[in-house]
Amino acid sequence: MGLKNYLGFALVLLTLLVYSQVYNFEFVNFDDRETILQNVHIRDGITLAGLGWAVTSAYAANWFPVTWISHMLDVQLFGFDSGWHHLVNLMIHAASALLLFALMRRMTGRLWESAFVSFVFALHPLHVESVAWVSERKDVLSAFFWFLTIWLYSDYVDRPGWKRYLLVLGSFLLGLMSKQMLVTLPFVLILLDYWPFNRRKLHFLRDKVPLFAITAVVSVITFKVQHAAGAVLSTDYVPLSTRAANALIAYVAYLEQFFWPANLAVFYPYPASFPAWQVGGAAVILVTISGVALLRPYLAVGWFWYLGTLVPVIGLVQVGMQERADRYTYIPMVGISIMLAWGVAEIMARWPKTQSMLKYVSASFCASLVAVTWVQISYWKNSNTLFEHALASTDNNFIAHLNLGVVQAEQGRTKDALRNLYAAVEEKPEHADAHDTLGALLGQLGQTKEAAEQFQKALQIQPRDSEAHCNLGNVLLAQGKFPEAASEFQIALQIQPDFATARFGLGAALLNLRQFDASIAQFQEALRLDPGMAPARNALQKALSLRQAR
Repeated sequence: MGLKNYLGFALVLLTLLVYSQVYNFEFVNFDDRETILQNVHIRDGITLAGLGWAVTSAYAANWFPVTWISHMLDVQLFGFDSGWHHLVNLMIHAASALLLFALMRRMTGRLWESAFVSFVFALHPLHVESVAWVSERKDVLSAFFWFLTIWLYSDYVDRPGWKRYLLVLGSFLLGLMSKQMLVTLPFVLILLDYWPFNRRKLHFLRDKVPLFAITAVVSVITFKVQHAAGAVLSTDYVPLSTRAANALIAYVAYLEQFFWPANLAVFYPYPASFPAWQVGGAAVILVTISGVALLRPYLAVGWFWYLGTLVPVIGLVQVGMQERADRYTYIPMVGISIMLAWGVAEIMARWPKTQSMLKYVSASFCASLVAVTWVQISYWKNSNTLFEHALASTDNNFIAHLNLGVVQAEQGRTKDALRNLYAAVEEKPEHADAHDTLGALLGQLGQTKEAAEQFQKALQIQPRDSEAHCNLGNVLLAQGKFPEAASEFQIALQIQPDFATARFGLGAALLNLRQFDASIAQFQEALRLDPGMAPARNALQKALSLRQAR
């Protein structure tokens, strides 16, 4: 077994060892519930109905059927054992790291540079979010197909032919069906044509026409799906000037975190404003690096790989409320690693006296990444550790307050939960979910008037919030306002027909209105959607008894 095989084996083994702690981790209260635990289409594993839903669904404001099917397969094999779901993420990540190592060596013929690039991909703290978060299965899957597509494209470049090109298209499509991050891959293939493939004739652009055509179609579909789901925020929420300023600063912030990965968090809230000097300084840094990158082919490819692959998630089109996110660097940072690996190699070749020092610095950098990554992984153990760390690492983090408050409420830590939920509302009064969640806890505490006020505030912000309509219905139900409650449940179901809790609530309201047949139908539908809903089963028996006694 040659050195390259030993290095590949060591890379995979170290990655598995460092991330092995995820086997004992829980699902977290941040998308995992909606994506997996409460998703009625996932819970039954692989079914024909589930496969049909995966292909046609725009659930979670995206279209990624391959990712959905992978979650279904997990449930089919492991049920809801969170450890195995985590391990599948890890296995895909390790396979991607190994594939990247083999790919870089195939394209460049350089062993140690390729090993460095793949090592940083596998074990940089910025990538923990993509691997240790079960809901980010789309990240690890799309990265695997990203590298596989480049591998197949490399094979096509070496031996052109339509069969090999079809394999490229097939892998590219599977990647897009995992996560739409692959829309920038055709652009990266052009960069690779320049270096290291050295395809300088213009005819190589013809290879990309089908890829760009598919990209255009998927980009339009994705934008429409996200916009329809309310994931694309309006310019009223984040003005274009603010988004542009944030994009410049985020590019530099990611670079800083690459070299100094401190205070990483699951969510970075937008600051109140961006100082002009910060925006201007970021622009100068980016322009300067861009100019320097043109001096060497590997620098140009690495730098424009980084810039280009971040474009869809840099915030010019604001999807979600985050300023930036660690997971967005999963693919882009490969470009920076290429710049660093080949840059250091060139310095050592030109000035041999620097070799000892640079080897020591490189080894120290890699060792420090392993240490920081091990600690960063530990924060994903459960929702408490994740959001407490986010609060310690950032300021005014309303999402961390909100999600931590939910977990504390479930654990019976009512005082702590109220403190965090009120903090979330204070920090982000225009955030509908914060009002909705606070209202739900107040309702559980019997403070129905205060709860109703919070739900109404949530609906003023987001009128099509099915959860808020359902929660308001529950409060009205507790107050004995059965017609009004039924109306709220019906609105919730118009928005989200497969909402089992709203079905149960509507059944309860109709039962109190003595509309027995209608209430029975709602309880039956709630149980079809959620067979484990014991209150619906009990209510169904009561409704059947009352109808019979009528």
